[in-house]
Amino acid sequence: MNRILGPGEFYGTQQRNYDTPTGRFTEMVYSPCFRIGRHAHERAFFGFVLEGGYQETFEQRQRECHPCTFLFHPEGERHSELHYEAVVRIFCFEPAPNWLEKVRDRSSCLREPFASQGGPLVTLAARLYREFRIQDSFSPVAMEGLALELLATACRGQFERESKPPRWLRQIRDLLHERFSEDLSLEELASQVGIHPAHLARAFRHHYRCTVGDYVRHRRMTQARDQLISSDVSLSEVAQALGYSDQSHFSNTFKRYTGMTPGQFRKEFAQR
Repeated sequence: MNRILGPGEFYGTQQRNYDTPTGRFTEMVYSPCFRIGRHAHERAFFGFVLEGGYQETFEQRQRECHPCTFLFHPEGERHSELHYEAVVRIFCFEPAPNWLEKVRDRSSCLREPFASQGGPLVTLAARLYREFRIQDSFSPVAMEGLALELLATACRGQFERESKPPRWLRQIRDLLHERFSEDLSLEELASQVGIHPAHLARAFRHHYRCTVGDYVRHRRMTQARDQLISSDVSLSEVAQALGYSDQSHFSNTFKRYTGMTPGQFRKEFAQR
């Protein structure tokens, strides 16, 4: 199968869609073990996985997609999907061609596929989906603003992917990725690779477009979203597992990143 799908066309079952000047938003649902053969889309689109999981094959590579995975597929990019034994829901955003060209005119961004499992893109996608669900008189303006911010943020992220960090900095990032629940100081991290803390802080911000503290918070929030969606453990247990000293601190941080309290997020996104 090498079909090219037209604007607004996806495999699966369409739950609802919503058109704005910045593009079309669609919520798709797929039955368990759904298989999608090799295909492409006439228009580029972003996908935000809400529920379930699947394996995607693209450009001779594979990646795992699970709740809170945010993806970009440029137009014409061929890919296939193998869904696991659970219902999959995906929130899709197809930018209007004129808006996509506006951002591409400024740089070579958004021409290659990518995926993100944390950070500002996931936060923006969650906020967009919330407005998509509300759809009150203020939603068109809110969604347009969030969609444009998402496009700008995705383009900025392109520079991060193009700039290869040194090996020692990748080691620090991997350490933070694994030990995100610990309160590691800059001094402790720098001593691991024999680098001055100030140099570490500057290099990290340059290559990853955030501070070390921001990276840890992003990682914690990603884990928090996964746990809130896929389990029924208490909020205090989630907070403790992520390294927060109390539930209040965790809840305030979570709301600042997602616009929702952990309880609201669980109600909105938890597996049904």
